[in-house]
Amino acid sequence: MADAGRNPNAGREAGGDASAYAAMLARAEALIPKLSERASRTEELRRLPPETERELHESGLFRVVQPKRVGGSEFDYVALVDCADVLGQGDASVAWNFANLASHANLDIAVDMVVFAGEPLPAAVLDPALVVVTPPACT
Repeated sequence: MADAGRNPNAGREAGGDASAYAAMLARAEALIPKLSERASRTEELRRLPPETERELHESGLFRVVQPKRVGGSEFDYVALVDCADVLGQGDASVAWNFANLASHANLDIAVDMVVFAGEPLPAAVLDPALVVVTPPACT
């Protein structure tokens, strides 16, 4: 499936920088040998091995759709799928987990500030009408 469905508008979403898109795919491709080597361990663990998770973080791949204002690449979801496609050449389980985890990195700006930028949430952002109270567990 290599390059079959790749984003023809690569880089337009990230300020016109097609080289950033190519670099993201190259970082994913660089992980393929390690992911292939670790595939049986991933299956045995039934989760991502800690080193795989670390490598996805260190490579910046988890930030593929995250807004630039908090350090992400700000690519579209087609780019996310393209990246998952590349990772899947090494381990389909890693690709599935990556796509699910990375797709949640494009959150509300207030959440971005707290989660990704480490900034305290401004009191003005807190709307009591939006506060969700979790009911106690049913026994």
